[in-house]
Amino acid sequence: MKIVRSLALGAMSLFFAFGLMLAPVAYGAATEPVEDLTGAGAVVNGAEAFTGVGSLPGKFKTDPREIAKKIINFVSGFLGIIAVVLVLVAGFMWMTAGGEDKKVEEAKKLLFNAVIGLILILATWSIAYFVVDQLGKLIRGG
Repeated sequence: MKIVRSLALGAMSLFFAFGLMLAPVAYGAATEPVEDLTGAGAVVNGAEAFTGVGSLPGKFKTDPREIAKKIINFVSGFLGIIAVVLVLVAGFMWMTAGGEDKKVEEAKKLLFNAVIGLILILATWSIAYFVVDQLGKLIRGG
């Protein structure tokens, strides 16, 4: 059982690491190539200053709040999938316990922890999403 847990933890860590590396690609963090920058900002001290939240000099124009929202959604979704898989594993363990109290208790403990994890993931997602949204309203001035 310990070997299965360590293999599952290693696989989840690997998927999480690759997911973090691919998050900007998967969610198009660098989109909308800016071809024409005329009128994009005002001239201040002889240099063009970009106005508007999220306007970045360079090849791409992105909004940091949108990137943050996409990363939050990606990480929360990934963690949610892991928690649901743990709930399924706990249910399978319970069904295959064969009436052995020790196995049933272990399955109940895993199920309880997975449900608590789901609740924490949902709460974390909602708090982070709320904070990013409120920061956006504060920056826009509305």
